[in-house]
Amino acid sequence: ARIASVRRIRQFGPHRKMAPSNRSSRQFTLVWLMRAAVHHLQRQGHSWTNRFRQYSTI
Repeated sequence: ARIASVRRIRQFGPHRKMAPSNRSSRQFTLVWLMRAAVHHLQRQGHSWTNRFRQYSTI
């Protein structure tokens, strides 16, 4: 499940045109990927999404 989600995110990742051309472009892409991954996992409702939430709160 993880590999498939990562591949999907890579295919449908944010276009370089939309991302800013300054230093914050990397942070923007990282945040976008994290949001997309969390949203994708919440949709499928995997059991380890709760673990991810616990780790993120720490």
